[in-house]
Amino acid sequence: MNMCQKFIFLSLALFAGVSVLWAGPDMWDDRKAKDWNEGYPIGNGQLGAMVFASPDQVRLQFNHSRLWTGKPHAYERPNAVKALPRIRQLVRERKSKEAIQLANREFVANPVKEAKYQPFGDLVIKPQKLPPTAPFRRGLVFRDGMHVYDDGFLVCETFAPYDRPGIIVHHLTTKEPLEFEVALSSPHQTAKVAADGRQFSGRLPGDGISYAAEIRLVRENDRTLTVYLAAATDVVSPWKLGGDFRGEVAASLADAERAGYAKVRSSHLAAWRKLYDRVELQLEGKPGLAQLSTRVRLARQPVEKDPAFVKLNFDYGRYLLIAANRPDRSGEATTLQGLWNDQLNPPWECSMTININTQMNYWPAEVCGLGECHLPLMRLLDEIAVSGAKTARTLYGAGGWMAHHNIDLWRGTCPFDDAYWGTWQAGGAWLATHIWEHYRFGGDREFLRQMWPTLRGSAEFFTDALVEYGGRASTAHGELVTNPSMSPEHGGLREGPAIDMQIVRYIYKAVLAAAKEL
Repeated sequence: MNMCQKFIFLSLALFAGVSVLWAGPDMWDDRKAKDWNEGYPIGNGQLGAMVFASPDQVRLQFNHSRLWTGKPHAYERPNAVKALPRIRQLVRERKSKEAIQLANREFVANPVKEAKYQPFGDLVIKPQKLPPTAPFRRGLVFRDGMHVYDDGFLVCETFAPYDRPGIIVHHLTTKEPLEFEVALSSPHQTAKVAADGRQFSGRLPGDGISYAAEIRLVRENDRTLTVYLAAATDVVSPWKLGGDFRGEVAASLADAERAGYAKVRSSHLAAWRKLYDRVELQLEGKPGLAQLSTRVRLARQPVEKDPAFVKLNFDYGRYLLIAANRPDRSGEATTLQGLWNDQLNPPWECSMTININTQMNYWPAEVCGLGECHLPLMRLLDEIAVSGAKTARTLYGAGGWMAHHNIDLWRGTCPFDDAYWGTWQAGGAWLATHIWEHYRFGGDREFLRQMWPTLRGSAEFFTDALVEYGGRASTAHGELVTNPSMSPEHGGLREGPAIDMQIVRYIYKAVLAAAKEL
């Protein structure tokens, strides 16, 4: 009997009444994480964590999808539309530099930087006495939606229950009785941490978001410990703060304690597997390669033929899509880093970048049978259709709605960062193509009926905002184009980039096709 088998049997004895335990991680390592990127992510679409497990401690760096800097805010400059004719003329004259300078003064978002997605806190669990040194494995069991750890003395499961979005659970079992130090901390200076480290709360600067986190410890016997972590913010909507975040934390913890670990675990598995089990990719791998750590297999990819590693990455992509999204419209759409971020000043604000990144996050949803995970994006679309209507009117004098290249929690749809990068007219429309794609796969007419105003509104914007190419009353082909705009990631202002016109044509065709369906 090998070590893995021995501790599966140990776990079965200690977790009486718990069904179907993991037999080993799919993606794993046998050494400590060197940095944040070597942790393993868990999530339920609202709470997420990067897990760092080793014999000397387990650390959960956790996030909540609604903890951002700032507060409800309209980014439009009231007189922006007055600068539009001159900007367009400069673009037509190929004076991009001058057009950008004018746009930066009078047209872009105010302030020009969007809000930043924030880390929430850390949970650290340390043994009071270090166990004997032994080989260990830490990693993810994709089908169970959880992180596992086994060093021969300590066995841990960590997961964000998919049917209980307000909590994260860490459950550990030791071979012999052992006491642990368990404490929360926050990276935010505004946080007030309780003396026992069991809770903290605070409010982000500038009358920002209020937040709270708390843990409860449940000892089943002298060799098992369950840690329930709850976190919440007071965000009610992109336009309103003031929710009962403390009450939400208390209710989440009470519900988990009342249910007990076995039930919390089993109901999580049922909810997770309902989605994960829909698709299976089978690729033959070389015998023995699965016994190597994922880190080693990755390093060998340039020379090693390992088809099963392709399957591993395919399954990891599905795992991340499920972990980062609620299976309904209750959650937020994914950021540039999904649900996970450890920095107060993250790269590119860790926003929702809609010049390709957000779209890419959801491309696997329909083809992998995970249409429910597409629904947070539909919520985002309905909400930016509201703020984007003001942007369309204030910046372009147009009806309908539009969005540029970045979105934050406050649903800012103006050009962010700099006119050079941000003044792209087709971001919202490209995102709106997902409405039609979701319908094409699912055939849900009620969904299409609900999303029809948003889909139609995207086309209505271009009906008003397109202008003649070159400013001429007529051209050889009568082209109507976007102006000002740009080709994403290339920068500079121009008229009628090819990507814009392709997206505009797609949106018009989708609206016509949807109208026939309805």
